[in-house]
Amino acid sequence: MSSLIGGLSLSQRGPERLVLALPAFHRAAFGLLAALSVFILCFGVLFEGEPTLLVSRNTVPGLLVVAMVFGLVYEDRWTFDRKAGRVENRFGTLFLARRTGFPIADLERIGLERFTRGSLAEGTGGPAVTPALPGGASLPDSLRPRRRWAQRIVRLVAVDRTGEVHVLDSAGAHRSAEFRSRGLRIAEFCGVRFEDATVGL
Repeated sequence: MSSLIGGLSLSQRGPERLVLALPAFHRAAFGLLAALSVFILCFGVLFEGEPTLLVSRNTVPGLLVVAMVFGLVYEDRWTFDRKAGRVENRFGTLFLARRTGFPIADLERIGLERFTRGSLAEGTGGPAVTPALPGGASLPDSLRPRRRWAQRIVRLVAVDRTGEVHVLDSAGAHRSAEFRSRGLRIAEFCGVRFEDATVGL
């Protein structure tokens, strides 16, 4: 999964470890937002003489504090460790994060994929209906209804020898070049091939 602010960042931690994780900016941004949210929540008690935080007007600020604190302790990190011979993922909050992994020797390839998210499903069981003008003439393409919401997404993936696909990161298609460069670096570091399924699409 991507960072809540700006995406993951790839960095080398010594000669034998490559880490794809939330950047320091993520924690700094959510730390600042969490502090601001707490100030807003406590404003009434500090400056308006309210006896407690438990008043209805604090419902939204209270929820905002919870959301910002969650963002502050949220973690999403992939570690490629040649010395330990492991690919590991840690995902979740700092105290309840889920850790998974597999031997780096089982890593078969790093890949880049693209798909469209949010397009309406076709073939729902009924006959296709083509919009038309009175008299049966078809509408020009420029006047036909467009799909409600569709976003082109790129995914950076790691595929192991069992064929399981591990999604390392995902973002809008405008970041294809960045993801391609990142995938090539990870593949070279791990000594596996890189496959770009977005070429020609």
